[in-house]
Amino acid sequence: APPPSAVTSAFAASFVVPGRVSVGRDGAARTLRLSSHVLDAPLLAKVAPALEMRAYLSASLAWADDVPLLPGQVSLTRDGAFVGKAQLGLVAPGESFELGFGADDRIKVERVPVVRRDNDPAGSYAMRNQISDHRTSITNLHRRPMRISVVDRVPVSENTATIPFTVGSPAA
Repeated sequence: APPPSAVTSAFAASFVVPGRVSVGRDGAARTLRLSSHVLDAPLLAKVAPALEMRAYLSASLAWADDVPLLPGQVSLTRDGAFVGKAQLGLVAPGESFELGFGADDRIKVERVPVVRRDNDPAGSYAMRNQISDHRTSITNLHRRPMRISVVDRVPVSENTATIPFTVGSPAA
């Protein structure tokens, strides 16, 4: 049988399923596959070393079809292997969306404290300083280069004072 087809207008999309489809009289939901797409997207490894020493893979995609991508379950494969399922909301034509592919055991993350100093403020109006330095190492054990995004925390003052914050490069 030919695959289902879509009929689109400015504000609606209708799907035509060729042939006959049996629908039970018990009112139970019936699921039909309206389309199947293989989308190739570059993977990004996201790392938040202050929270967890793991990298998680995600892919950002743009839906280029003329018909909306309807909400439902999608099967996720990576390098031809099934890695799981995800629930996707409605994606309009031209809209971007993101899918997560789980933890990546071939990217190693290590975060160790290097320096931590606190001063002891003298008096009730003295300023308290806290200096914390960490060294984060990320090792890619894949056979190909990987894009990696590192997210870290920034200190926030509990009062209206400003906090000087600098990101340093590794010491030689």
